[in-house]
Amino acid sequence: MAAFIEHTRHAVELGQDQAVVITADGYRIIDFDGNPDDASAREFHIDWDLAAAEKGGYEYFMLKEIAEQPTAVADTLLGHFVGNRIVLDEQRLSDQELRDIDKVFVVACGTAYHSGLLAKYAIEHWTRLPVEVELASEFRYRDPVLDRSTLVVAVSQSGETADTLEAVRHAKEQKAKVLAICNTNGSQIPRECDAVLYTRAGPEIGVASTKTFLAQVTANYLLGLALAQARGTKYPTRWNASTASWRGCPIWWPGSSPASSRWPTWPTGSRSHRRYCSWVAMSATRWRWKVRSNSRNWPTCTPRVSRPVSSNTARSP
Repeated sequence: MAAFIEHTRHAVELGQDQAVVITADGYRIIDFDGNPDDASAREFHIDWDLAAAEKGGYEYFMLKEIAEQPTAVADTLLGHFVGNRIVLDEQRLSDQELRDIDKVFVVACGTAYHSGLLAKYAIEHWTRLPVEVELASEFRYRDPVLDRSTLVVAVSQSGETADTLEAVRHAKEQKAKVLAICNTNGSQIPRECDAVLYTRAGPEIGVASTKTFLAQVTANYLLGLALAQARGTKYPTRWNASTASWRGCPIWWPGSSPASSRWPTWPTGSRSHRRYCSWVAMSATRWRWKVRSNSRNWPTCTPRVSRPVSSNTARSP
């Protein structure tokens, strides 16, 4: 999208096995046999501008995206709180459907998988529902037990991750409810899911995911709060405290401003302190993986099945 954003913000999403013919007079959508096929096409508006795909004065895209983390969290939360209530209009699942859920699977790859590991802590704590976090590449091969009361949450930044898309299709075949957490409007995974919850992180160009990871964590937590609200599994006083903390949480992230940056403090050993330490531990695991994946000198923990790699060979995740 960054290639044409300076010319237009209007785009058309294509369905499966569709192609587009562009002429000076316009465009037409066809199938692979050349027949007109625009029934499933949908126009959408790109909600970011060209500046979001540029460095904006930073030396690297990664530095810029780290500085954009507070905005990504705030934009993902935007419009989802009405008083102390969670409102997720775009997710398209009714309160009754949320109450009928008795198990949650989070399927994802890479960084999105690590956001799911954090989501497991929150969703189980708030809803008392069992949560399993699966690598999308393994999900369909182990033949998981799914039914109409199972919610499968597919997390993907691009919305086009092949393994996650196949996991979505497998879950749909088993009649499970499938919800996408995605950063890209018009992508394939949200189109094939029953519901969608968009992150609002904007384009992420740096290899090491930063703002998108936090936006995915935020969206997962919003989903957990929505489930708890529908199921009534949090006491009103705790519910009010949770929603109040989330409404103000963007100022906790470093980079929001030197004056307003602050981190929550809790008594050592308290329940909140233990949950916060779990969050930090999971984040540290994820960042260690990212550092290794971007390292030119591969660490000694390379799997034994991998063939030796020269120290001069650049690696990418």
